[in-house]
Formats: sequence, C-alpha cells, structure tokens
Amino acid sequence: MIESGTISKQEDSNRIHLVISQFLFLSGIVFLWPFTRLYFDNPDTFQYLSLARKYSEGNFHLAINAYWSPMLSWLISLLLIAGIPGLIAFKFMQIMLGSFMIYQWKKLLDLFSMSKWSRVILLYTAVPFALSYAMIHTSADLLFLFSLLIFIRLLIRDLFHSDKRKHFYLLPFAGAFLYFSKAFGAPLFIFMLSAAELYRHYLKNDRGNLPLYFNRLTIFLLIIAPWIILISFKQGHFTVSEAATFNLSQEVSPRAGQTTFLPVLHNQLTEPQDSLALSAWEAPGETLREDNSGQPEEISEFREFLKLINRNLLSIWYYDFSRQPGIVFLILLAIALILRTKFRDEIRHPEIFLSLVLITAVYAGYSLILFHYRYSWICMFLMLLISAVCLERIFETSQNRIPVLVILSAICLLAIKRPVKEVLFSEDKDVSFFHLRMSLASPITALEVNFRPEKELKEILELFSNLPDESMRFASLDNPAFDRDTYSRSLMIAYNKRWQFIGQRDSINANELAEHIIDYFIVWKKSHENVEVPENFEQILKDEKGTMILYKTGSP
Repeated sequence: MIESGTISKQEDSNRIHLVISQFLFLSGIVFLWPFTRLYFDNPDTFQYLSLARKYSEGNFHLAINAYWSPMLSWLISLLLIAGIPGLIAFKFMQIMLGSFMIYQWKKLLDLFSMSKWSRVILLYTAVPFALSYAMIHTSADLLFLFSLLIFIRLLIRDLFHSDKRKHFYLLPFAGAFLYFSKAFGAPLFIFMLSAAELYRHYLKNDRGNLPLYFNRLTIFLLIIAPWIILISFKQGHFTVSEAATFNLSQEVSPRAGQTTFLPVLHNQLTEPQDSLALSAWEAPGETLREDNSGQPEEISEFREFLKLINRNLLSIWYYDFSRQPGIVFLILLAIALILRTKFRDEIRHPEIFLSLVLITAVYAGYSLILFHYRYSWICMFLMLLISAVCLERIFETSQNRIPVLVILSAICLLAIKRPVKEVLFSEDKDVSFFHLRMSLASPITALEVNFRPEKELKEILELFSNLPDESMRFASLDNPAFDRDTYSRSLMIAYNKRWQFIGQRDSINANELAEHIIDYFIVWKKSHENVEVPENFEQILKDEKGTMILYKTGSP
C-alpha cells in the first residue's frame, strides 16, 4: 500500500512539471511574439475574424454560417468586444487554448498506468505542438484538439467509475463543445459514445445503462439543435454543416497524385455572400451552387469515391506513419501484444481501448472527406501515449528503466520535428541537417529571415492607413511565386480596411474589373518582376521594396 506521504510527493512533482511546461510554453510565446504575431498560414483565419467581428458588432443574422466553427468565432468576438484588434485577438485566444490544452493533456496522462518520467517526457512533448498551433496555425484545429482531450478524458473516467453519476451531464456538453469546435465533432461524439456503451455492455457486463446512453444523446442533440436550426434555415435545407459537402465536391476533392486546388481562392473574381463578408471564401460552397445550378457537384461514382479515400489514406500514411512516430507505435503495439500476455488483457482497459477507438475513428472519418495533418494531432498524441505504455510493458521485467526513457525520448523527438520546423521556418519543409542545426543554434537569426515577410506586411498595412475605410472593393494579381499566399495577404488588408476582396486573377482584364466594379487592384510581386497594367490604372501606393503596388482602377 502506498503511503499518503508518497502520494503527496508524487502530486507535488506532477504540479511542478505542469508549472514548468506552462512556463516553457509562455516563454516560447514571448520569444516568438515579435516575429510571428502577424503570421497567418491560410485564408481561413480571416473568415473566423470576419464572423467574430459580425458577432461583436451585433450583426448576428449575417454571422450565422454553416462552414466555419462557431465556437472559435464566439470566443474571439469576446476579445474584440474588449478592444483587442483582430489578428492579435486571434493569437491571444490561441495562446489561452494552448495553455489549456497542455493542462488537459496532463490530466489525460494521469489516467494511464506508467512511470513518472514517462509522463514527464510526454507532458513536455506537448509544448512544441502548443507553440506551433498558437503562433503558426491560426485555425480551429487547436480548439478541436483541446475539446477532444476534454471529451476522451471524461469518457474514460466515466467507464472507470460507471457506478458514479457525478459527471453525468458533462459528457453531452463536451460533445456539444466538440461539434461547435468543428462539425466533425458531432458524428465523432455519437460514434465514441456508442463505442463506450458497447464496451460497457460486452466487456464490463454492465447492461443496465442503455437509458443513460439515450439520455446523454438526447441532451447532446438538444444543445446543438438551435444552431442546426439556424444554419438550416439560412441554407434553405437541413444541414449539420456545409463544410463536408464542400470538401466532397468534385471541384475540391483531389485524387491520388493530385493536390488540393480550392475554388474561389484561385484565378476567379467572386462576389461575397453579404455586404459585410470579406470575400466569397466566407461561404465557399455558395459559389459552387451558383455554378452548378443549386448544389455543389458531389462525387457520385463509387469508383471516384474510392480514389478519394485512397488519396486520403496515402496522406495519412505519409504524414503520420512513414518515417513518423505512427510506424513506431504500430511496431511497439505488436511487440507488446506478442510478448506480454498481461498486455493483451490491459488493452481492454478503458483508457487504452477508447484511445485506440478514437485514433481509428479520426483517421477513418477524415479518410472519407479531406485530410490534413493538423486534423489528426490528437492521434499523434494518443499514439505517443500508448507507445509509452507499450514500452513500459515490454521492459517490465528489467530493473533498468533507462532504455524505456531513451526510446520514448527518441520517439517524442521525432514527433516534435514537424512543429519545431513550423515554428522556425513557418512551415514543415525539407531542410538539411546543417540548416536545421544552424537554425536551432541561432534561432533569432532564423526567425528574422523566415518571418521577414510579416515585418514587411506590417509596413504595408501602415501605408494603407490614409486610404478610406469601408465600402471599397478590390482585387489582386495571383502570384504563386510570392513568399506568402497572396489571397491571405489581400484578406489581411480587407479585414483591416473593412474593404471587400472580390478575388484574384493570374492576369489583368480591365473590362472584367469594371464589370465587378473594382475600385482598387493590388499587384503582389517579387521586387525584380515587371508587371504590365492598363494605362488608365493610377498608382496609389508602393512599398519600399516594390513587392506591393496598389492601383486605382478608374472603374465608375
């Protein structure tokens, strides 16, 4: 029996490491802030900001949207109401979510049977992920990861303590939080709740909880029903989310060997859906409805759908398993099952069983629609966790724990390679070992070089300060060779000036611009590039390096 004094010391040690991990995270934020505070990696960022601004200004009917996470926009709107400017408010929200995510990760680790130092290694592994999510990936993915950690922890605790109903109502609220964080959370919650009920029924022989299951499901549906009614009314048909329909459209869904080429973002001018929308990307599926007489053209042939699944499975394999911790997880799981009879029974314990089910469910769900490695970081976390358990069981007969800690540390270092590269280089790109070593040795120099475009963008935004706000419409020149995504940079200007961005073209057609009543046209270019513009275009602004030139089009 463990003495109470020993337990108290272990709890104190756990608190100390949690405090240290939070300190490391916040120190990393302070260090990265001057370089990354204006960084954004995709145009989705400004859709959340646009919707949040609508909420904060009371334009609720225009803020109802079936494509983007409502929860993230609701949370950001609170910071906007407090007077914090747009992108900074988004970053502040991400920082808070990153801190909360580390705390929830620690709480989940406490539910697994493993040594103290394995927990410590896994706890600190979450810090680079939190930094990358908070400062690089301005999207709903961190919020979804945070909500998943809450949900899986509550679900495991519920199976551990099925005779106690203290947290009865927390699970359906956690499920609603999942859905409001990302629409994928709704089917995921129902599937996981059903899996837990089957586990309780068949593996625990607890067959008197079916009413409890339906009560929780009913509460969950009642919580999310008002939002579903609102977006269904706005879309004109029943819908839980339009994101999946858009991602499954033939215009979006890539096949094996193809890249995702999103409509609206490339070489087209498209009207926004309402007077306060920044661009048509706020409701991208509506453009496809107009092009296809009412509905996006979804994949109908089974053979084409199989090609889509094949492409997504290849992406999952490449990002999470090929030379990644995922393959190590599979090997360790197989070894533990073969060598340790005790582990074959342990795998049926709630924490491991539900973690494996969640990994499978997330991968299976995204393989049917559209996969991005940011979507599956919960799987990476859980695979690292189960890998640690497998290592402990494989080496349980050894008195020396060093091999476990060394191997686990190596796996975790492999896992954090991607977020570390994203923080240093703004993206997960192939770099030589020498380049990576030099960047780690001189991180300030690396950050100054790799996030230089954000410093230039700040200077560009200052140039726009003397131009009129609101009611202006503009387009831009698409330039794939530019250092950053030009659509996103144009959206940054649209958000700050309250202008509407109609889209970008890979060439300039004065007649088309006149048809769309374009007031201004932005040319994003390399400093050495020459771009010809119509004679009636009047140059209004130009940054020092000549990478951004703003023209007045002369449209009536």
